[in-house]
Amino acid sequence: MSYNSDNGSLSEFNEASFKMGRIGSIQENLNYARLQPLSFFPEFNCYGYLLSFNSAVSGLEEVFPHLKKEEKENGNKIREALEEFMEKYPIVTARRTINGKTKVFIDLVAFKVFKKELTVFEQTVRIFLKEHKMDTPTQEAQGLF
Repeated sequence: MSYNSDNGSLSEFNEASFKMGRIGSIQENLNYARLQPLSFFPEFNCYGYLLSFNSAVSGLEEVFPHLKKEEKENGNKIREALEEFMEKYPIVTARRTINGKTKVFIDLVAFKVFKKELTVFEQTVRIFLKEHKMDTPTQEAQGLF
């Protein structure tokens, strides 16, 4: 129960349904970005690989309170390694050319390494969600419900 400040009454809501909606959106973004990881997605103002990474981080944050200590450490270790990699080896850089135009450069070697580790991170987050019954429900398992 929570207090409704609009009319002073008490109202009930199911946090699980909101959480399930967020997790569903996260998984949808992961699937969407995987189609074109090196394309720019204006609706998210980032490239697909960053959308995948940020979505996986969001998934980790959703399940984090339910994780065991070792799972938390593992998830954070992978996330931090990917963040450090992106800082050290930028995948996409923009530079001004002599004529003043901006040219985008993609480091395909860095992307290949990053993509491999990003896949591990995504799979880890999906496993955490499934093991803690927070994945999107199917006919066999009803997730949070």
